Amino acid sequence: LAPAPSTPAPTPSPTTPSPSAAVSPDVTVTYSSSSHHRDGFFGHLTIENVGTVPVSGWQLVLALPGDDVDWVWNAQWQLSGDTLTLTPASSGDVIEPGASVSVNFSASGDTTAPTSCTFNGAACTSP
Repeated sequence: LAPAPSTPAPTPSPTTPSPSAAVSPDVTVTYSSSSHHRDGFFGHLTIENVGTVPVSGWQLVLALPGDDVDWVWNAQWQLSGDTLTLTPASSGDVIEPGASVSVNFSASGDTTAPTSCTFNGAACTSP
């Protein structure tokens, strides 16, 4: 008996992946500034988890045109041009449902409020 001829398996047509929107956990970000000090100010941020699952590994990005950030409390930070990037103070930081994290910074300049804000790549929402 001769083996039956084999037919090639059909090849799937290539598909183009659709872009996915940045999904942000259910958090609110509240900002205020206070106490101008020698050409500067203090910025106060509260990140509150209003969802039902813990939030970890977050990144908060603020645009502060013309400002120079001197110091940040309760977060790791990097300033690149006018952009301040904040991440948890340690890799184990988790914001539990119903809990919040406060981050404060000292800066000099005239822009005392961020001109844009993103949390994990999505626009910040405030309460």
